[in-house]
Amino acid sequence: MLYDIFNKKTWYMEYKPYKIDEEEIRSDLESGKVFLHGTDKNGHPCLIIKVALHIPEETTYEKLMKYGMYWMFKAFKIADEYVVFK
Repeated sequence: MLYDIFNKKTWYMEYKPYKIDEEEIRSDLESGKVFLHGTDKNGHPCLIIKVALHIPEETTYEKLMKYGMYWMFKAFKIADEYVVFK
């Protein structure tokens, strides 16, 4: 599973994170469960996940996957700006 998530072709083509509308995941965005917090000493974006704020009954698997893909895509875009993965 983890390999598939980071295999860009797989998750990028399947979930199309560039098409995720923020309105679809608005409640999750407002919850503060996940946020970017600067970069590490090598310039990689730091994605903070507050697992304790996740309430499984308030979301679906599909919505949770969209939320995760949204944040991963956002972090990858920031990383690409700093050319850390090239």
